[in-house]
Amino acid sequence: MRDYPQQCSFCHWLFISVLLTGTPLLRSEEKPAQEVKVGKDRIALVIGNGDYANGSVLANPVNDAKLIAQSLEAAGFSVDLATDVTNQDMAKHVAQFRTNAESAKAAWFYYAGHGMELKGVNYLVPVDAVLQGEYEVPFKTLPLDLVLEAMAEAGTPLKVVILDCCRNNPFGRSWRRSGAAGLSQVSSTPEGTIVTFAAAPGKTAEDGEGKNSPFTTALAAALKQPGLEIDQVLKETGRKVKEVTEGRQQPWVNSSFFDKFVVIPGVEPIPRPPPPPPRHPPPPPPPPPTP
Repeated sequence: MRDYPQQCSFCHWLFISVLLTGTPLLRSEEKPAQEVKVGKDRIALVIGNGDYANGSVLANPVNDAKLIAQSLEAAGFSVDLATDVTNQDMAKHVAQFRTNAESAKAAWFYYAGHGMELKGVNYLVPVDAVLQGEYEVPFKTLPLDLVLEAMAEAGTPLKVVILDCCRNNPFGRSWRRSGAAGLSQVSSTPEGTIVTFAAAPGKTAEDGEGKNSPFTTALAAALKQPGLEIDQVLKETGRKVKEVTEGRQQPWVNSSFFDKFVVIPGVEPIPRPPPPPPRHPPPPPPPPPTP
């Protein structure tokens, strides 16, 4: 873990994780969805940043965040949805989310907006970030390393990070660039963690022609399928994104989670009672005696 200046440590803590209730694997095409009740054991923080102060406006992240929030609510999550979040407000949402997550059995963090890679470190960018040079990045953005450190301290059995922020970095066009486009690979994650990027390391993600990005559209659709385990949800998302973008974009997953957890449990259909035994006609009368 890299050392960052102390003044950015608390403001940039972010606990992002998910723990999904485990059930036996059920085929979505065979089992209807079980009604899922919203409770404190499943919580989510969903952030979408699009209206950036530097003029680099993104059309889809707010729509993407709203779509994922709806999908998670349908899966029984209590969702804190935050859009166009400043650095200070992001810290407030994160602090409350971390507090709630300590007693939750399931937590989910989703972020859509600008992200950047600088000297091998990934950062999430709040809407009020005005960055004049590389030296300001650790103080005015959220380092992903601090996110992963916060997750590890929380100790949630399953932690999932979903980042739809692999877009081109507009802030560093005048900088002496020390990184590649998109986000860089996460080399190690805390035990029980899944980190998912909308695009492969070093690649950028597409916004798409509609109101939602191809990645978020595919993720929301996969989340609604009952009976899918978390790894199946992410595999289906990646398959669909690759298909829709004709191979230009391929989501990337780094996982240290090996248990089985289902997002929306399926349920066995109510068994029908067995049919009644066949009713046999009475035997025919004996033949009359012969004269």
